[in-house]
Parts: sequence; structure tokens; C-alpha cells
Amino acid sequence: MGFGSLWVAVAFLAAPSGMADAIGFAHSPFQFEIACANIGFALLGFRAASASPRERLTSGLAAAAFLWGAAGGHLHQWFAHGDHAAGNTGGILANDLLIPAVMIALAARDLRREARATRSADDTRTARAARTARPAA
Repeated sequence: MGFGSLWVAVAFLAAPSGMADAIGFAHSPFQFEIACANIGFALLGFRAASASPRERLTSGLAAAAFLWGAAGGHLHQWFAHGDHAAGNTGGILANDLLIPAVMIALAARDLRREARATRSADDTRTARAARTARPAA
């Protein structure tokens, strides 16, 4: 998410008209807001590289809120208005659907692993304590 979102932000800032054409939309001041949102997602993506599973899950959920909403917009434009522009129904649609899903799935997997490791460590401590406990006299 980090580099992809940074790339989208730079593209919207450097060539907003080209991005609007690629999506099949009219040029709009909201393109600057899309660029700023993508800068935020780039920061979340870069932070996720060294974050805890819970932080990565939060980043994935934040990405899902925006990108799945954007995917819904792309699909609406496709079916309601026949917008088949590459930036609307091409790779960006797959990206909008898959990136958050993969982030959430990987973070959830890591959370489960972390929970299992904690339970295992607790079980080991409990067993060790039981072996070393002396019977009451």
C-alpha cells in the first residue's frame, strides 16, 4: 500500500488532467483531495512494514474504508454509465478490492499466531509452576 498510494498521490498532484482522463472523469478539485488521502495511505503502508499485527489490521481496515468505497464507485460508473476507462475498470479496480483484503487477511493471521504463542507461553509457565510447587504440609 505504501508505494502504490504514494505513486497515485504523485500522479494526481503532477498530472491531474491525465489522471481524470485515465479514470474517465472530468477534471475536478477533488483530485487534490484524492492525492492527499493517498499520501495518508502511503504513510500507513510504510508504517505497517514495522507495525504490530493490530496496527497492520487497523491500516488494512482504514484502506478498506476508502478503497472499497472507491471500488463501489468504479463499479457504479461501469454499470450505470458504461465507463470502461482503464483507470476505472482496469487494474485499479482489482487493486482497490485486493490490497485491503490481503492486508486484513495477513494481519488477522498474525494476530492469531500471536495469540497462539501467548497461550503456549502461558501453558508452559503454568506447567513449570505446577512441577515446582511444593505440596502444603
